[in-house]
Amino acid sequence: STERNGLSMIVKENPKGRKSQIFLPDGTKVWLNAESKVEYQKGFGHAHRNIKLHGEAYFDIEKNKNLPFIVETSKVSITALGTEFNVRSYLEEAWKNGILSFHEASQEEVFRTLERWYGVKLIVKKGGSNQEWKYTSRFENESLENVLISMGHVKKFDFDISNETVTLSYRN
Repeated sequence: STERNGLSMIVKENPKGRKSQIFLPDGTKVWLNAESKVEYQKGFGHAHRNIKLHGEAYFDIEKNKNLPFIVETSKVSITALGTEFNVRSYLEEAWKNGILSFHEASQEEVFRTLERWYGVKLIVKKGGSNQEWKYTSRFENESLENVLISMGHVKKFDFDISNETVTLSYRN
């Protein structure tokens, strides 16, 4: 935990390629997605239930009429008395159950999502595709390799996975 303006902050953070489940002091369950972070001050669950979110999390909130549960992101602030909801400041995917889905997604969106989801770096060799992707597909608990095989078939690219780097080359 870190000190910020004299207040003790508790921070839970996931790197790329890692998702976790967190129990908050009030009994609320949080599924924190990859490359995401929640932070809250000491006294959470007693004095307040305010939490800051960067990235994406799914909350299963412990009911408490006296202490509203407040999630703040850079874009919105959400207040709940006790319910389940998903808060997303970046992704368009049903990640909680290992389901990766794209709907008319651009190449950039697809690659960013794969990088975050699998914890890899994607490099496109020479030129690459300038076509508008509009890629729609759904994968359930698939390996990166299977996802890329399927995508490469449709978008006509070959790939090579080496450690944490994926190199794509489009077939002309």
